[in-house]
Amino acid sequence: MSVTDYTDFVVDDDPYTTASNPPPQTNAPKSRYELHSSQEFFLPRPPVEWVVEGVIAAGTVSVLFGDSGSKKTWAALDLAVCVLHGHNWLNFKTTQKQVLYIDEDMGESDLCNRGEMVWRGHNAPLDPFMMYTTLESFDFGNKSDILHLEGLASLNGLVIVDIFRNVIPGRDENAQKDLQPVLFSLRKIAEKTKAAIVLIHHENKSKGYSGSTAIKGAIDHMIQVESKTGSDDITFRIVKNRKGKSFDFGATANFMIDSFWLNPSQNPVKPISGSHNKAEKYVLLYLFNKGESTSKDILGDIDPNVDPAPKSVSNAMSELKKNGLLERTDSGKSTTTATYKLTPDGETEAENL
Repeated sequence: MSVTDYTDFVVDDDPYTTASNPPPQTNAPKSRYELHSSQEFFLPRPPVEWVVEGVIAAGTVSVLFGDSGSKKTWAALDLAVCVLHGHNWLNFKTTQKQVLYIDEDMGESDLCNRGEMVWRGHNAPLDPFMMYTTLESFDFGNKSDILHLEGLASLNGLVIVDIFRNVIPGRDENAQKDLQPVLFSLRKIAEKTKAAIVLIHHENKSKGYSGSTAIKGAIDHMIQVESKTGSDDITFRIVKNRKGKSFDFGATANFMIDSFWLNPSQNPVKPISGSHNKAEKYVLLYLFNKGESTSKDILGDIDPNVDPAPKSVSNAMSELKKNGLLERTDSGKSTTTATYKLTPDGETEAENL
């Protein structure tokens, strides 16, 4: 609501629900920018609408990234069919939406083969149907293509783009000046149409997302996917969640001759390899090098000039224990100083740091 058409509103006697018109802007030059008033902070707002509860919200831009072979495209197609029919995706409720899949990677033959397997895996009816494009050479840095995308997004509640680097041709994904305008355009489209736009993206050699830090700064949700070649286990880590909390969850991939689907993982979710913060790395390497140690020793050997803060290390010990990478070897009583050692998984994780 602009300041020029702002009206008074009153609710009970709360001073924050009583607003007066802002001073007139009669002498202000006409601007292409729409000015707002802080009084609008207290107007009623709708709750967050989740396309996938706690994971992907409506009107947002998300990145789903992983290494080659991590099954990120399979996961995206599985997500698409669940949202299209309003079925739970893994353990998450979905809001039924029309879905558009923009394929700039596989080509029609591979997309159709995978799509058929996912539809059969979910025993999904043909109606409603998902719309898709394939190898249409979208350029999200081109104004005409962005306008076309806005029109398509207005008709679909979920838009999946596979793969991000192929819709920014000629631009350097490591350069903020090349990416920032594209990402801002996508944010405006998502905000205007209330569609959830999901960009499938690659992983770099350091187990992070490929490209400029501008990517993470500009989007709303970032989800990392990891699955080892030959394994059916998939780990998802929500690296950024502007609308909610960050957490890990797991899935099991089911590959049959003519069908595919994901199930919620029945096994404890292991943290994604290489995704530990500085404090977690400190604890893993400390125990790997020195063996079984008390929490007092782990904290006492912190070098304030190079190591993380003691509070961060304490939190890291709790998180690593929760994720099954270290275990207590003392009685476990609150009156006893905690003594930790790495589990076999923790030793493997420390070796890879």
